[in-house]
Amino acid sequence: LVSDAVKQMAATDLGALICMDVTSLDADRSGIITDEELVLSAQNGAIVGIITERDFLNAVANGKIDANTRVDSIMTSFLDSTYNVSRLVYVSPDMSVLAAMETMTQNRLRQVPVISSQGIGQDNLPICPRVLGVVSIGEVLKTLLAETRLEVEHLESFILGNHEYSNVGAVSPA
Repeated sequence: LVSDAVKQMAATDLGALICMDVTSLDADRSGIITDEELVLSAQNGAIVGIITERDFLNAVANGKIDANTRVDSIMTSFLDSTYNVSRLVYVSPDMSVLAAMETMTQNRLRQVPVISSQGIGQDNLPICPRVLGVVSIGEVLKTLLAETRLEVEHLESFILGNHEYSNVGAVSPA
């Protein structure tokens, strides 16, 4: 129910929750969701949408909320019902912060899931796609601001004659 989702968002201080289809998530049909099944959530189509503060506010403003309102009736769905394809917008953990911001801006999103891609991990074992979390535009902006401040400090230091930063990568004359 939407009321449960909103309570969970408030209790955990989150602006969005990933919505999953329990039937797809429970791959072995045991009735118990295991860690292994959660790891495969991106791969098996279990991720069906996201419910955000904006979704909730729009539903309240449009009079669509009552005590029995289900999350799937107001969430932002990743499934395009016309073509029955996923339109999941996500970022990967190895994506630059600037690239994540561009993805979020192009798609007009304030929160986006972070999903690992298929590949090989540091321990040389395969990594299956999985949801790692949700990143917000606020977190992206904080990071970019910190990076910009650091760059300005380096440039100011260089301009003022502290050349310790200018020798990085420099080749000494022969």
